[in-house]
Amino acid sequence: MLCVDDDVFLLRALRRSLRSHGLDVETAETVAAARALIGERKPDVAIVDLRLSDGDGAELLPLLRERKVPALVLSGYFDASRAPELARWHALAIPKPAPPAVVAQVVRTLLDRHRLSHQLFAELHGLSEREALVVAYAAGGLDTEQTAARLACSPGAVKVFWKRVFDKLAVRDRATVVALYLGFRGP
Repeated sequence: MLCVDDDVFLLRALRRSLRSHGLDVETAETVAAARALIGERKPDVAIVDLRLSDGDGAELLPLLRERKVPALVLSGYFDASRAPELARWHALAIPKPAPPAVVAQVVRTLLDRHRLSHQLFAELHGLSEREALVVAYAAGGLDTEQTAARLACSPGAVKVFWKRVFDKLAVRDRATVVALYLGFRGP
């Protein structure tokens, strides 16, 4: 997951709290740094502050929505006038300060919703756990070598998983599988 905030002390506390709840956390202090991280790899969830040193954190919401990343706005500067903007990008909002346990629970809920849709997609198409992970990693922007590293297997094994996925979904290319997967997951 990705946490974006320019308050380094809050960012450290948030990272520590979320890690204590078993979540892997990357951080960014600016809109630019967050864009770079989102471009490199797709986080499962993003927590975004609105006021950042180089711009409005809401600038990240269209990119997160495009990449199908659930977003949680955690800001002391949120007001009701911004609600329609956040709703348009399917972002949830919690005002600062928020108890770390509440933030962790909201993040867990967002992750569980993501995992449930992933599991349903796999079951609907008869995919094994590894085949489903190959699809999810591709949807997140990982290539064959990166996927192999995550699965602790060879790139050749990943290619075998892809062949099985193609056969089960009756398609011929990864782009179609990823489009089906992302379409199934919805907003």
